[in-house]
Amino acid sequence: MIVWVDSKSSLLETFDKLIETSVIGLDTEFIRTNTFFPKLALLQISDGNDAWLIDVLSINDLSVFSRFFESSEKKICFAFLCRGFRGFKTLPRIKVG
Repeated sequence: MIVWVDSKSSLLETFDKLIETSVIGLDTEFIRTNTFFPKLALLQISDGNDAWLIDVLSINDLSVFSRFFESSEKKICFAFLCRGFRGFKTLPRIKVG
């Protein structure tokens, strides 16, 4: 199942479903036009069965992302082409390079 997430409430529901998942796949899309710094636009997360397409620009409270990725639950993230995360401090556990 593919789920479009564009509100804080649906994002919280998504993270509630994923909080106990030990392995997630992660992909990002950034807006790089008309800006000196890339803006995270879309975050795609999968647990291997379902996928969530998160419209980051529609969700004003990015602290929700920090709470999820900094939770005490262990997560293994497979991140693809996340070079845009350099300098993007909302998801501190993701290491690029």
